[in-house]
Amino acid sequence: MPTREDVDLARAAIDRGFLTIQESVKCLEIQRDHEKAGRHIPLDHIFIEAKFLTQEQLVSLKESIARSAALRRIGPFEIISKIGVGGTGTVYKARDTKADRIVALKVLSPSHAANPESIVRFLREAHASGRLNHPNVIQGYDAGDANGQFYFAMELIEGITVADMLRDGRPIPEQQALDIAIQVAKALEHAEEQRLVHGDIKPDNIMLTSDGTAKLADLGLARLAATRPGQRVKTALG
Repeated sequence: MPTREDVDLARAAIDRGFLTIQESVKCLEIQRDHEKAGRHIPLDHIFIEAKFLTQEQLVSLKESIARSAALRRIGPFEIISKIGVGGTGTVYKARDTKADRIVALKVLSPSHAANPESIVRFLREAHASGRLNHPNVIQGYDAGDANGQFYFAMELIEGITVADMLRDGRPIPEQQALDIAIQVAKALEHAEEQRLVHGDIKPDNIMLTSDGTAKLADLGLARLAATRPGQRVKTALG
């Protein structure tokens, strides 16, 4: 079987016009014949031997693939696709190569990464998410800095926000709205138990999965609650 490197090389060669699909298939067949005889021959060797690629073309292709791979990887995460762009950065669907799981990877934009206050808020969200473990809170997994790129990996939710539901102007059915409110209240109760106050509850920060589970997101404004027996909860936000 061709390796991932073989496949990437063949695709790049076809995309650059160095190789036709028919030539690629022929080389893959040659490689398969070698494997039947118990030998694995890298596809790049076969391209050269068949005179479909020159050494210069091969070097150019490998350099191009290496550059693309660097753009597709942030720290231990392999970028799969872009999910969306927000005010402070971009969220990607990515694979965590350490834990072997699919995550949502939020990456702080370069302009915000140059702002210490933005970095503090970004890392605060990651820290707060890591403190919470509840079915109605998006779980945080990991955060860090990879060559100046600040990232935060979290649970990937395939769904919509409550804000998305409201944008078409139709009211949310009463029972569904009540169910969402109860779930969010449970998430906030759990946060309070961990001495955290969310600080930014709004429709955009409440996600819904396909089975109707509400997930609280964006803990960037969360603060540790300062409490004493008999006092109501107060935060740095007032």
